[in-house]
Amino acid sequence: MVPTAFMQLDEMPKTPNGKTDLKALPQPKLDLENEAAETELEQKLFDIASELSNTDEFGVTDDLYAIGFTSLLLMKFNAIIYEDFGVNLDIVELLNNPTIRNIATSIGNNEESAIDLNVLIESSKDIEYYPLTSNQLGVYYECDQNPDEAQYNLPAMIRFDKDIDALKLKEAIIKTINAYPYLKTRIVTHDGQLMLKRNDSIEIDEIPIVEVDQITTEEIEKENVVRFELQENQLFRAKIYNTSTETVLFFDMHHIITDGESLDNLFNNIALAYEGNEIEKEAIDGYVNVMIEKLDESSEEFIASEKYFHDQLTQEVDSTILTPNLNGNVEEGKLKSLYKDINVDLIKEFCSEMRISPNVLFMAGTILTLNKYTFSDKTLLTTIFNGRSNPNYFNTQAFLVKTIPILSINEDRNITVRQLLTQMDEIWKDSIKHSNYPYTKLAEEFQLKPEFMYTYNNLDSEKIQISGKTYEVSYLESLETNYKITLDVNESEDNLQLFISYNDQLYSEDYIKTFLNSILNTLAQFMENDIEKLLINEIELNRD
Repeated sequence: MVPTAFMQLDEMPKTPNGKTDLKALPQPKLDLENEAAETELEQKLFDIASELSNTDEFGVTDDLYAIGFTSLLLMKFNAIIYEDFGVNLDIVELLNNPTIRNIATSIGNNEESAIDLNVLIESSKDIEYYPLTSNQLGVYYECDQNPDEAQYNLPAMIRFDKDIDALKLKEAIIKTINAYPYLKTRIVTHDGQLMLKRNDSIEIDEIPIVEVDQITTEEIEKENVVRFELQENQLFRAKIYNTSTETVLFFDMHHIITDGESLDNLFNNIALAYEGNEIEKEAIDGYVNVMIEKLDESSEEFIASEKYFHDQLTQEVDSTILTPNLNGNVEEGKLKSLYKDINVDLIKEFCSEMRISPNVLFMAGTILTLNKYTFSDKTLLTTIFNGRSNPNYFNTQAFLVKTIPILSINEDRNITVRQLLTQMDEIWKDSIKHSNYPYTKLAEEFQLKPEFMYTYNNLDSEKIQISGKTYEVSYLESLETNYKITLDVNESEDNLQLFISYNDQLYSEDYIKTFLNSILNTLAQFMENDIEKLLINEIELNRD
């Protein structure tokens, strides 16, 4: 993570209140080598990267982060590599020093997986009962312990205009679900064990079309977001409202068979089906994924992942909680939220110059802020990774997302911000690499508590297109976990939003606003100063 560009300025431009004016800084000239491709493979990879980044002003030895790539864009690049070259690269390989030349070398050195995927796919078709994964079991038992709550529902709503025909939309939903038969699985008790029962030919429950004059989001939520009975029942439900001005789709699926990425893909495929286009096929479906996860449990990689997290968590660090300023009853608390929008271009420019991902930047800023609020140099929080570490999972409909503990220990408060970012980058990559070890096992063994959840999300994927029109997928409020505080960094093409949810029995609104501003102040100091010299103990949470 070496800076991409250095600039000598006589003085820093200032805003009227005396702060550094980042918008007035001159555009730096990137320090790129611009080395031309030497092989046909390098040229093909260069052309793909150029199209994804909308620039050809770079070379095959230049870091792709320097031209605006993010970890999400690298995953898209990886999927294209798989489609065009039939090579399955692990995402961690791409995250480490991603250059065209290094990627070409990785393709040349690629070895086939020890698992014969084609054999697994064929054999899965003859199996009726499958075990639940460790993560699925964790979700099941948590729901079982809270029988009165609609927990782990993932409800969503799309408001279409009247150009969208309700009956045709219903047919598109049915066609899409039938294309992904894993979504029709049933949880049953078989031979005394919880199992997934495969029944590809089972009929989908009726999708009602309701005629109403108008309906609010609150009315839709109140009417439809109810608890799923997990055993022997369909694990999704849909309803279409036909109003005088809109066609409104309500769709809810239980997290035990899906995740956010899967739902984004599902809605895009419903749009494809509506227009009569071909639905995207899965290389690996949910049933094959179960088989792979079970085989993985006896692999050297799984043992190495177990050791990695055990080495981390045996350092006797408790789950970090933002120090509360209220002393209320947690059980009686309501989930409140605040958000703040920031300039996404400034973040992207800084990350491009520093050759880091925005996720790493915000994770580091959040952890450093938590250090100061909790008066501790140790932070243990929870985050998520979408679990699609190789392109075979790109279109998979299943519960793939991985919950990951992130442990950061900064006993030396004299390290620079650059060193902090480097450390955070390494922790994130190592955590992804070892994310095949189930969080449920770690939580049970080390008594990890749901205190502080951090996530980084791309909201551009939460839109679908039909007949040239763009419609937004609105994910409704749901009770997934009992985290006392959740910080979501939500990126879109033209905006970046910090969205924080908190328990109002532990935190006041003013306190959470101050905490949110402290994170932004921390990040501003990263970007306004020389991070090679700025020490983390010099960061101020509140600046007048």
